[in-house]
Amino acid sequence: MPDRSFRRRVRTTLRRKTGEPIMTQPVPAATDSARQPDRDALFSLSLAVLVLFASLGSIYLIHLHRVWRTARCAGALRRFDGPRLVFGKRLQHGQPDRDYRLRLERAAELAASDPHQPILLLGGVRRPGEISEAAAGGRYLSPLFASAQSRTELILEDRSRDTLANLRHARELLAAQNQPAPVLLISNRYHLARCALIATSLGLQHSLCAAEPEWRYHPSNLIQLLREAFFILWFTTGKAWVHLTRNRRMLARIT
Repeated sequence: MPDRSFRRRVRTTLRRKTGEPIMTQPVPAATDSARQPDRDALFSLSLAVLVLFASLGSIYLIHLHRVWRTARCAGALRRFDGPRLVFGKRLQHGQPDRDYRLRLERAAELAASDPHQPILLLGGVRRPGEISEAAAGGRYLSPLFASAQSRTELILEDRSRDTLANLRHARELLAAQNQPAPVLLISNRYHLARCALIATSLGLQHSLCAAEPEWRYHPSNLIQLLREAFFILWFTTGKAWVHLTRNRRMLARIT
């Protein structure tokens, strides 16, 4: 069972009269494992680099096409009947950056259309002394919810520092609270292919929701596509190795 800090809920009361959401203050959270080298991740990374060169980049290009296609075709939903998962992102001076703000604003739009579905904010502490990405997201959402009339529940998942851990811990939270499937995964368009791949590996029924209204060919987005394609190559290579070697310990982390 998750510990108390992991299962902590943040309930936000949305009231038109006062315009001020009521939020319990988060306490410092434990990060997902200590800052020690992850041998499994480093080993799978070395395998991914080997596959990249051995295939002359062809497998990487397949993943790049997948990331681009998902980014271009994903919908920006305005309604969804089920829990909404918002992926955190590295903070800038303790505040959400532009991409993270877009994710949060999309969640706020969905809450406006149906405030009875919970929102899970995912992301732990990256640097000592900082608040968690989830807590920063909760602070940013508070004024955006000020005009709503009903109650939306914000749940902070504040132990994880990567997409895989985000979804593993979210799965535990959803199971502990008997939340129904499927869930909605909210992130930037360049990130959605990896979110979907890992959610499928973990057995999470899901739909995708893009933070941006449409895909744009901006240099920063193209750089992110290249980056995400390698992350997918890394994950799929590691998963293939785990199944090949029947490594139960590593398999438990990705399924």
